[in-house]
Amino acid sequence: MRYTSIELLTNNSHAQQAIWWHISPSADLFVNTQDDLMHWGEFDTPVHHYLTKLSELQNSRKDSYRYLYSAYLRSGASINPTVFVENQDLDQHGEIEAAYKAHGPTRYLNIRERPGSISLIARKRDFVVHQAFDLWNFAFKGTASLPPDSVENNSLEQQSAG
Repeated sequence: MRYTSIELLTNNSHAQQAIWWHISPSADLFVNTQDDLMHWGEFDTPVHHYLTKLSELQNSRKDSYRYLYSAYLRSGASINPTVFVENQDLDQHGEIEAAYKAHGPTRYLNIRERPGSISLIARKRDFVVHQAFDLWNFAFKGTASLPPDSVENNSLEQQSAG
């Protein structure tokens, strides 16, 4: 396990300030109104997911996971102090969702995708988007098409304008 994973696992403050990553088939993840629970992870966790499914994705471009998002938790978001371990006995759609409902964003130790990394289950409303990438075009989407309340105050667009 990497040092950064240990910090995410053991330090709530570090986990609250970290940048989390998600891969999605949706180009408008932070624009659409759907607010389902989503799995966010360290950078290489969604990339691992993407690469393991790459051949499947290339054969059918429809609904493929091609958009990589980075985001951080909104100010004041609290993280569940309990950390789960992903294993065959863990009902991710039951136990972790129940933990989220009771305590907010909830971490778990990955066993399947990039074993040893840390992921977080949370809703979009818990996050502020940082960046969005189209992995098929390797193009930075930036923040221009995202609603202002979803974009960090010090965005790249503002930095380049100043």
